[in-house]
Amino acid sequence: VILKYAWLSQISFYLTYCLAGFIGIAALKSAIFVLTFLIVYATMRRRNANRLLAFLVLSLLVFIAKDFNYTRPQLFSFLFMASLLYLLVDLGEMTRASLIIPFLMILWANLHGAFIVGDIVIIAFAMNESIKHVLKRFRGKRAIEAPSLKPLCGMWGIAVVSVMLSLLNPNGYKIFLFPFALLNSLFSSIEEYHRPMLYEYHGYWFMLILAVVSLILTIRRGQLWDVAILILFGFISLRSIRHIILFAIAAAPPLASSLTVLTQRVRQSAYGRSLAARPYLNLENLFAAGGMSVLMILLITMQTFQMSLRPERYPETGLLSS
Repeated sequence: VILKYAWLSQISFYLTYCLAGFIGIAALKSAIFVLTFLIVYATMRRRNANRLLAFLVLSLLVFIAKDFNYTRPQLFSFLFMASLLYLLVDLGEMTRASLIIPFLMILWANLHGAFIVGDIVIIAFAMNESIKHVLKRFRGKRAIEAPSLKPLCGMWGIAVVSVMLSLLNPNGYKIFLFPFALLNSLFSSIEEYHRPMLYEYHGYWFMLILAVVSLILTIRRGQLWDVAILILFGFISLRSIRHIILFAIAAAPPLASSLTVLTQRVRQSAYGRSLAARPYLNLENLFAAGGMSVLMILLITMQTFQMSLRPERYPETGLLSS
């Protein structure tokens, strides 16, 4: 199972190496990370997050991601998780773009085993929309934006098809047993499967606390999805270091949205209006700060990914054949 569950990633890395060597693999890795960051930023903006706050949250995500600068199949899970969370916005609105999700899952299932988390997210989203539909229909909560029955059935159809298509991998349903097999294997002793300690991964702990506090302060009726996201990804990240990056990707959009709501409340207060009148808080300076955030993201990205793969760190062909 271990040798089969990421076969498509291994082929992708091998073909890239054959075409462009270590430089090509380093470029592929950098492209995946940058594309992941762009999709996360697009998701934050689709959720009406303030541009400056979206930049700041993205900077925090990049800071966390630098500790996961691996050339491993899980790179694709970073990209596909960000893509799935973006497409779930379309699924909630039942646009044609949501039809991409099943094809996304069948590809993800052959790239890396974290697609299991993606299946859970899709089912959780459909359940969340179902709960909102029931609350609105039987309790008359007009403030809750919930889908009608027909779009809800469409969501469940896409969700079920996506999960079923994810079974089209060399291991079939057995891949779902892989996480449980790890608990009783030698892999469980590897550091990345341990729980994160308070004295390490400071960016992660800061993001976790900030996301929980901001969501509590801005919780609204019917806002079940953000709570579910933080609980699911917060749980798996607290259980294993390797899932910290998935938490950061998933928590970034709800964090940016919550911070946007908080800043709007502050601006509407008397103290906020007095602050807004100060020259160093005008729009030009705010956009300048946003530009500096973009620059920081680029610098961190360049610094992180310039540590590209070097042949001396890996066995030479002659050593492998001897």
